[in-house]
Amino acid sequence: MNRKIKKLYDLLYSAFGPRGWWPVCDKKSQIPLYRPKQYSPENLRESFEICVGAILTQNTSWKNVVKCFEFLSKDGLIKAQKIIEMPLGELEKKIRSCGYYRQKAKRLKEFSVFWQKEEPYFSSYKKDFFREKLLSLKGIGPETADSMLLYAFSMPSFVIDSYTKRIFSRIFIKQAEDYRSLKKIFESALPEDFKIYNEYHALIVETAKRFCFKKNPACLGCPAEIMCLYRRKNAGNFSNRVSFKRRKNKRSIRSA
Repeated sequence: MNRKIKKLYDLLYSAFGPRGWWPVCDKKSQIPLYRPKQYSPENLRESFEICVGAILTQNTSWKNVVKCFEFLSKDGLIKAQKIIEMPLGELEKKIRSCGYYRQKAKRLKEFSVFWQKEEPYFSSYKKDFFREKLLSLKGIGPETADSMLLYAFSMPSFVIDSYTKRIFSRIFIKQAEDYRSLKKIFESALPEDFKIYNEYHALIVETAKRFCFKKNPACLGCPAEIMCLYRRKNAGNFSNRVSFKRRKNKRSIRSA
């Protein structure tokens, strides 16, 4: 399994190249932009922004989160103190496009209080301790906590989401494991390198969005087609094809 996990990474990276995830707001346009091969935020301001995004993107698409950031960033509101001071109703209006806005507004306020209290100690936190701190907050589960650790704080904590479960179950024809077990499978197979975890998760998301749809997956032409057991099992039953321009990216786990 370890070798197959590494091979999948190589196939996806060769096809898509670096993804530049997590996007952060451009200083001029105030719109989140992708930054390929830049794996760490430049400062704590960007770290906080990534954490805000991790909360807003729960149960919604990233394009809806971008709309929220447009409202928040243009008024300089992506700051812990600003979110704390903002009336709850006003915050709800600004993040309405991301769904569950009432719950998320409360979560953002609670997280902002946590941020102000704990920020001076972030640099001393070990990964497991930090993860438990995040999980103790209402509305922050394993996926959100791992996203924050990996993308906002450059800590090697692999993120498992619905895309990861879908692709894993199809490629290896195995029932999707629970979060903890699947996380362990990936982390055991890969070097403990936050850059690889960052890129791998982003590549999985890209594959799911372009090919491995929830229904009627476009297996023909998928970069993982060569090793996908679901594709082999259903050979001849696919008419759905997605064309895309493959990049010439040669990078393996060993050279990452």
